[in-house]
Order: sequence, then C-alpha cells, then structure tokens
Amino acid sequence: MLLKTKISAPRQAVALLSRPRLLECLSAGRSRRVTLLEAPAGFGKTTLLAQWRELLLAEGVQVAWLTLDVDDSGERLAAYLAFTLQEAGVDMSATGLLKDGQRGSAAGTLAVHAVLHAAARARQEICLILDDVERVTSADALGQLDTLIRYAAENLHVALAARANPGLSLSHLALIGQVSHIDAGSLRFTQAEMNACLQGAVSAHDLGGVREQTQGWPVALQISLALAAQELLREHGVLRNPLSQTVAAKYFTEELVRGLTEPQREFLCDVSLLDSVSVELADHVREAHDSAQILRGLEYLSALMPPLEEATGHLRLHPMLREHFAMLAERQPARCARVHRRAAQWLADVQDLLAALRHAKAAGDKMLTGALILQAGGVSIWIRHGMQEVIAAQRLIDEEMIAAMPRLGLIRAIVLIKQSRLHEARAQYDRVATATRGFSQDPTEPGATALRREGLFILSMLMIYCCLPLTDAHLSSLAQGLHDPAAEDVELAHHKTVLCVTHLQSGLFAAAWRYGEEAAAHCLAFGSIYGANFIDFHTGSIAMARGDTQEALQRYERGRRKSRRHFPHDAGLGLIGNVLMAELDLECNALGNAKRRLSQVITRLRDAEAWFEIYAAAYGASAEVYLLDRGLEESLAMLDEAHAHAQRLGLAKLVPLLDALRVASLTLAGEPDRALRVAERSATRFAAAGLAEGEGASWREVECLATAWVRLMARHGRYQEGMRVCDAALAYGRSRGVARMVLRLNVLAVMCQEGMGEHAEALERMGEVCAEVARTGYLRAVLREGAALGALLAEAGRVLAEEALRRQACDLHALLTGEAVRQRPVFSPRELDVLQQLDRGLKDKVIARRLGVSEHAVRFHLKNIYAKTRSHGRLEALVRARELGVLR
Repeated sequence: MLLKTKISAPRQAVALLSRPRLLECLSAGRSRRVTLLEAPAGFGKTTLLAQWRELLLAEGVQVAWLTLDVDDSGERLAAYLAFTLQEAGVDMSATGLLKDGQRGSAAGTLAVHAVLHAAARARQEICLILDDVERVTSADALGQLDTLIRYAAENLHVALAARANPGLSLSHLALIGQVSHIDAGSLRFTQAEMNACLQGAVSAHDLGGVREQTQGWPVALQISLALAAQELLREHGVLRNPLSQTVAAKYFTEELVRGLTEPQREFLCDVSLLDSVSVELADHVREAHDSAQILRGLEYLSALMPPLEEATGHLRLHPMLREHFAMLAERQPARCARVHRRAAQWLADVQDLLAALRHAKAAGDKMLTGALILQAGGVSIWIRHGMQEVIAAQRLIDEEMIAAMPRLGLIRAIVLIKQSRLHEARAQYDRVATATRGFSQDPTEPGATALRREGLFILSMLMIYCCLPLTDAHLSSLAQGLHDPAAEDVELAHHKTVLCVTHLQSGLFAAAWRYGEEAAAHCLAFGSIYGANFIDFHTGSIAMARGDTQEALQRYERGRRKSRRHFPHDAGLGLIGNVLMAELDLECNALGNAKRRLSQVITRLRDAEAWFEIYAAAYGASAEVYLLDRGLEESLAMLDEAHAHAQRLGLAKLVPLLDALRVASLTLAGEPDRALRVAERSATRFAAAGLAEGEGASWREVECLATAWVRLMARHGRYQEGMRVCDAALAYGRSRGVARMVLRLNVLAVMCQEGMGEHAEALERMGEVCAEVARTGYLRAVLREGAALGALLAEAGRVLAEEALRRQACDLHALLTGEAVRQRPVFSPRELDVLQQLDRGLKDKVIARRLGVSEHAVRFHLKNIYAKTRSHGRLEALVRARELGVLR
C-alpha cells in the first residue's frame, strides 16, 4: 500500500517566516539539473522547499513531493516516485508501479528508467522535491537516486533536502555546473531578514537580544515568534543570556516546554514517537479521547507542527521538537513501549506493515512483531505486498520467535527461495517440519490449519524452483486446499498456479489449462495483473506442447504485452517471455528471431528466478541455436555453464536433461562416438529407458532424453534399440497429447525404420510427419535431422497419396537440401494465408479477423515472411513472393 502522507508536503501557516532571497536562489537554480539543500536540522530546508513549491504551482509547474525514510528500498522508492509524480499530474500509468498487484518482485534500475521515460514524455516542466534524503540507507535506493539524477530529462528538475549527503554521486555534476548548492550558511537568516521577520512581533528593545541569541538559526526564530505570540518571551527571561547555536536549541525548547500544561507535555511526548500523527492515531496510542482538544490548545505551535497536505488530517512535528520530546518520552520506558505497541497494531490494521514492524521493534516486543507478520498474511505477504516487505519482516525474525510461532520459519524459507539459496531454504523448511511434527502442531493455532497450508505452499515453491515433480500425495493436498472455506483469492490463486505448473510439467494439459484459467480469475479478483501475467506464459506453454502454434503465440504475446505495459521494470518477466518466444521461433525455423531473443538469456539466467519449464526451454533452444550459429564447442561451453549453475543451486533434476542436450549437440554435430561416451558416462541411457515409462518425469525430460538416445542409436546403426525407446516414449506422448514430442519422435522413428529395412512403414510414417508439420508449422523437427531424411522426403514428395502432403514433403526436401535457402523459402500454411490476404491489400486488423487470429499473430507471421523473402516491407515481400512462385 502506498501512503499519501509520504507524498504530502507540509501545509505551511500564513505567518511562516518568508525567505525571498532564498526563493530567488531556488528559482535561479531551475536551469540546472539538481538543487541540494544541505544543512543540519532546524535550518528550514523543508519549510523553504514547501514555500518554493507554492510558487512553482502558481507558475503552472508540475511539482511532486516525496519524504524519504529508512524503509525505502529500491523497489519501494521507485513505486513512490511514480506515485508522487502521478499525483502531481504526470502520467505514470505506463510504468506499472502504481498498483500493488502490478508491482513485480524486483523493481531494479529499470523501474527508475520507466519513471524517467514517462516524465520525459510529459514534456511540461516538472520539479521533483525529495525531503529527508539523508534517511535513505539502502544501497539499491541510493543507486536508483543516482540514476534518477544522472539521466533526468531537461524538463525534470530534482531538488534534494538532506542533513548530509548520504552518498549520492554529485561531484561530476557539480564540476560541470549542474548542481545548485544551498548550505547552512546560506540558510541562516541575515540581520536584515531577522529584522524584517521580527518587526512587530518583538519590541524594539528586545530585537537586538533576540538577534544575538538566535544567531539567524531558523528554528530558533520560529520558537521566538511562537513565544512572543504567547507573551512568554520576556516572562521566561529569554533575553538574559546570549547563547550559542547548540545551546539555543536546547534553551528555546526547554522554554517552550515550560509554557505547556502537563497534558500537553505528555501528549507531545507520546506523539513524538510517531512519524506523523492524526487525532485518531493519537487517541489510540494514548488510550484517550482528548487529542483534538489538546491540539487546539497547541495552535500557537502550528509552525512547528505543520499539517500534511491533501486533507489527510495528519501532522508532523518539527524534527527538533520531535527529538526533544522523544528524549523526554524515553525517561518513561514502560509508557514508551506501550505507545509503540499500540502504534504498531494501528499501523498493521491500516496495512502499513513496515512502519508497524518498526514500532514493534522499538517496543522491544518480539512476540508482537511475529504476530503482526502473521496477521499481515505470513508467507503470502510476498504475493500481497511484494518481496520488500517480506525481506524486511524476515530480518526481524529470530529462532526464539520461530519456536513460538513456527510459521515465521516459513517466512525465512520463502526469502531464501527467492534469493535462489535453495539448499538453505530446504533446510529451513525441514527444521520447521520437524519442530511441528510434520506441520501438525502450532502453539498459536490449535488446529494448525494455517501452518499446514503455508507448509504446503513452501514445499510447492521448493519443488518448482528445485525443478522437482510434485508427488501424487502433494497434488492431492493442494487440491484439497482448494475446498477450504477460509481460503482467500490470493491463496487459491497460488494453489491453482502451482497445480497448473505441475500438471503442465507432467503433460496433463487439460487439467493444467483448467487450473491456469481459474488461477488467472483469482489473480484478477484481488487485483494481481502480475499473477495473471504468469498464467499467460503457462497456458502458452501448454498450447506450444500441443502443437497449437496460433494459441501459443497469442498467449505469449498477451503476456509480453502486459509485461511491457505494466511491468517495464521487471527484467524477469521479459526474460521469461523471450525464452518462450525463442523456443516457438526455433520450432517454426525462424532462426534469426530465435537467435536475437536468446542473445543474453544464459547470462541473465544466472541471477533470475526460474523453474524447470523455463530452464528446459532456455537451455534446449540455446544449445541448438549456439550449435547452428557458433559451432559445437560454443554449444558445449554453454551447457557446461548451465551444468555448473544447476549444481550450484542444487537443481539435480536439470542435470540429466543437460547431459541429454550435450549428447544431442555432439550427435547433431557429427560426433556420435563422443556422444556415446558422454551418454554412458552420465547414465543417460538408463534414464532415457526409465523416463520412457513416464514415472515421475516431466514431458520435457521424456522428450529430451528419449530423442537424444534414439538419435544416438540411429547414428550408431543400433536401430532396434533406438526403436524400443522410441515406441515407449511415443506411447507416453500420445497418451498426453504432447504433439511436439510425438512429431520429433516420429521423425526419429522414420530414421530407425528405414535403417531396419522397413521402408514402406518409414514412408507411411513420413506422411504422418508431413501432415503434422503442416498443422503445427514445426519445421525444425524435420530439418534438425539433416540429410538422413533427404532421400525419403524426395520419394514422399512423389508417392504420398495426398497432394498437400506431397507438396509439404517437397518443400521440406528443398529446405533440407539448401535449395530453399538459395531459391525458394518454405512458407508455413499460415504464412501462405497471410500472404494471400496481404496480396488483396488488407490491413493487419482485417487479416486477423478473417483468419481468426490476433493482430499480434499477423505481425509475427509478417516478420517471418519478411525474413524469408529478404524484404523490408509489404510491397517488397509481395513482389519477392511472386518471383518465388508463391503467389500468382
């Protein structure tokens, strides 16, 4: 939840000290990139910027305000930057940072780039004011502030107020004259300014004494004016002793306290422990109902307790005032702890979890801290609020708290999972399981219902991230959780997403599709476009495996479109979309597109969250593209790196698949003997035989290991041995409707049958292959095997019964032999449909409607058509298609 109070400037009193000299300095600095107000507390930095803000607004400048604090991580900072600029009138909707459900688990520097892009697009002059910058401690947040300042467009001016620079890189900008620096000396009132502001408030007799004692220190002048307004200045002997700046602060504050009643003093002590205060919050923490009355009695201090803007009803004590009364409050530790505890509960109730935890920690109440974490949702906090809150919560958890509230141990586990520290995460999960007797005993809940549900949640995440299949018992438990009447949309969305992924991996596509669609509905019900985004990729993977190319393309494009629109900062989503689209490109033999999408995938996978489906798609497609584009050794080096990554993260499930990809690369590169040594050394042979029965395997494992082994056996002339594995794997693939696997295996079966002398059977199966290639557009399944199929394809082009199949066989033969590359490209049936519609002069939208596909699908096919015709536009493509004889 984004709080309005953080983006609200203090609403200043009419009689506040005016600083025309400094306001002119601020206005003069607008031509530079940055203004830095740097001075200790009490020098009026916030007051001055608030006055300047009013002047800028009057000139029509869009002004955004953000007060920073210690809880601001990189992700949180980016979200608040977008929030405050949006409130100032700058359209930030395209950044994807404005809604809880739209913020991803990793914001990063790209989030600030999105904010900068949106600000630059606005074109109007924008001033972004950042107050209390010295409170930022996160290296990530400081890095994002540096990025913000370094790349700010000409229409964006950044004004910073800080007691000291927390480490921002401003020296280079200062050297080139792009920093307007206003320090404590400049902020101090001159004698003429003091005379002007004290005129009429202090007698001529006392004027010199006040000037001497305040020494131009803004907060001291504010206190002097407040005392003068109450006729307390001389009564308390303010003018008797000249004071230094430090002593003046203490002296004036003490004199102010002396004029307060005891209830007012206690009130200020209590609320000084809060970042900001409203009447309702003050009543709650004080367990009283007189806060409004007390505040009315303190109106003469309004300059030191300015209200926040936007009618929030919140006040913020001046830092010096707050520090003094907080020091007094600490003299009563029991009362102080009680205020912190009640503030923590209030803030938790309004979903400000970070502030609530900060107060619980200040109260020294670990059990309250744990209870608030569980109240906020336990492990589901990361779905509701993002990883920043989960990480902040996890830092406060210790073993004593976990012993009392074992669900907190699962919070620690989810953080470790998200940080890819999977060994540690599993160990943490096992410790909680042991301590709670298999998640059956929870001291905080008699039935341990939430503990069991969250234990299942963590185990599911571990299995998915460790690339392990879920057992039938686990799947049954997840399914039972769907009928829990207490389950909310966020829990149902997670459970059904897990079920979608596990059924997808197992090749149980009908159930996977159903769970995916239901999970997407739950995500949208609680506003999580982010969760629904993942479902598009999961269901697209189902369509791809089924050979439904158009559906896969539409799902992938929809997911990528959402990613670009709502989460441009989330590199992980972009990576997933690129991997899946590259795999589809490769299947359709769009090698240029696949190569482009995979250019940085392996490097980015080192630090990205991923699961088995993504790893398998990325490494499988990359191994083949590297082999075609860079050669065998580069392909093997990439697989070595992937193997090291799998071992580092404990992804044992990936190792046989990577070994099979190595065998495949060696075999396809013409080194079958070397491939056989690798296969025998890595036990791929035995894994392939067992996986062909489908026991505990994913469809991708069965496909990868079986095809690698069958191809290897065919190249070694061991056709019968290869055919036995092929038949078993085909039975598995057909029973599950895995069209891609069936197509790949049928191609290899053709090779084995031909090798065994079963020519008629091989030719008949080649007809099935041609029919499936025509349906799916998966050309690569045939082209991958090279010249071994050339003669049979040529014969199929002459003797197959159906003309369409003969034509498909001829096209494949031409592509295999290289003639298509030199002369006539092979177009998929859908590409031919698009070309025909294009020839009629139709636009993308009309073509999409006529063919029953999306506009994105039409554009996808156009890209392939342009690549195959080596053209750069529609007209050129049509001319080239006619030259090739594709169009008449």
